[in-house]
Amino acid sequence: MTLPLISSFKGFGAKLKPKRSHPSPQFQSIQEGEDAFLTLFPHRHDYIWAAHPQPMAKPAWQTESRHPLSDRLILQGGYLYGVRFGPKTHYLLFDIDSRSLYHPRHDPFAIARLVAALEVLGLVSYIAVTSSYSDGLHLYFPFEQAQKSYELAGAVQALLENAGFVFSPGQLELFPNDRGFVDGKPTLYAAHRLPLQLGSYLLDSDWEPIFSTPAEFVHQWRFCLRRNRITSRALKQVLKTAKRRRFSLSGKVDKFLNDLNAEIEPGWSGTGQTNRILGRIALRTYIFAKILYGHCLEGKALVEKMVEIATALPGYRDHCQHQHEIRHRVEEWAQSVETTTRYFPYKGRRAKPNRSSKPAETPSWHEQQLEDARGRISRAIALMLESNALPIGATARFSALTESGIGGATLYRHKDLWHPEYLMPANPPPYPPGLDIEREGNAPKYPSLLALKSSNVPSGKELSGARDSNAQAISSNTQENREGVEFVRQKLAEVEEVQAYKRAAQLELWHTHFCPAHVDKMRRWLESGDVILVAEAEVFFGLMQRASDYNLR
Repeated sequence: MTLPLISSFKGFGAKLKPKRSHPSPQFQSIQEGEDAFLTLFPHRHDYIWAAHPQPMAKPAWQTESRHPLSDRLILQGGYLYGVRFGPKTHYLLFDIDSRSLYHPRHDPFAIARLVAALEVLGLVSYIAVTSSYSDGLHLYFPFEQAQKSYELAGAVQALLENAGFVFSPGQLELFPNDRGFVDGKPTLYAAHRLPLQLGSYLLDSDWEPIFSTPAEFVHQWRFCLRRNRITSRALKQVLKTAKRRRFSLSGKVDKFLNDLNAEIEPGWSGTGQTNRILGRIALRTYIFAKILYGHCLEGKALVEKMVEIATALPGYRDHCQHQHEIRHRVEEWAQSVETTTRYFPYKGRRAKPNRSSKPAETPSWHEQQLEDARGRISRAIALMLESNALPIGATARFSALTESGIGGATLYRHKDLWHPEYLMPANPPPYPPGLDIEREGNAPKYPSLLALKSSNVPSGKELSGARDSNAQAISSNTQENREGVEFVRQKLAEVEEVQAYKRAAQLELWHTHFCPAHVDKMRRWLESGDVILVAEAEVFFGLMQRASDYNLR
């Protein structure tokens, strides 16, 4: 029997053409392109749905992850539907329950406060609708430029929490929410029900429902879209300044770091802020470098990082008046924070100094900078002394030295080289050198009138010699007494001059630093609770107590 040949058969051993593999089509939700209302909510994966509940009952929401939500299912209206957020979003939503303290029934100004807090982001207009028959509120804030959902959630929540709002179910909820993590993976964003379903209506400015259609909702949406000018740059800036980051630190350390962030990240808002900002940058960079950058910073590395941070802050180009010497100012602050015994790099616990370590044979970079600073102060003082231009008062002397190019932080660190309190003449000896007085018995030691020998009875020659010796001794002693009196008078005059000098300097110090206004300011700092301000106030009152004790002497 002969089998018919297949026309496509090419014989044994021939290579067969592989079949073309076509990618399997992925299921997509059907989009009704002409429906402008439904296009406002494009993310349809992992949607929620629920059957229409009985009156006064709550919907039993369920999540559907097998397929995305289509426009036709929504338009069919057989169930209630809700959507989640994707990586980016064009709107955010607040859910305020009817029993919430922030509802207009309980606080007519709460929503106005909420909108005012969001103004820094550029969010000023919203659409208000009732969520359902429960009279809860949904506030939609649409914007034109899509933003990252997690950044938007973090910035908005930080702003409102700093303004006193508390996020909790039944009070105030945010969509997209600041989601958490499970097993190291982010969870889904919370879902919200779509507007204008059963029981949901648009509200007017008096929070009264109005006749609602999808077209009217779209009209209000587009109006708000033009007014809400949020940008990614504004979001990132708010995240730096307003959001308190969560670090694996103890309570006090975490607060200290977040307080420093709050001081640094807003940057310059006017002139006269450079010293304060650089001081905070120095503290944060030196103390928390291990946490922020993975390793400690010192010397040139610390200076470079501080310069990088300072020059990148907002307002630096517009308001900082030390741009021409920013590196020099940073070096002074870096040196100050490194040399103080008050601060140290944070490594989880305070590192104890290694007393057994041997000193370095060659001076370190920090020691070289220290010697250079002291040398500059000494040379400046010497020049002023040579030209008789050294001011008497501490404040005037400080101003003269800063005008010669020495930074204030450097001067405060090395007060022993220039401050009047440290440059007093040495105390005069308790007894003039010309008067040989015994300190224990306070009895004068006069030379013996008799040249004693082994014999008990002196001869006439010896008596004559004794008389001559006695006369010479009395004459010499009288001369020494006169010289000693003159010496005492001279020293007393010097002491009186020194005391007058100290009184004048002390009076100037009280007038400039311990005036009532400055003392009140320090008291406010002491009661502020801020770690840095409290520390500075404690130093001030310590100096004030020392000055008071000195005046009572």
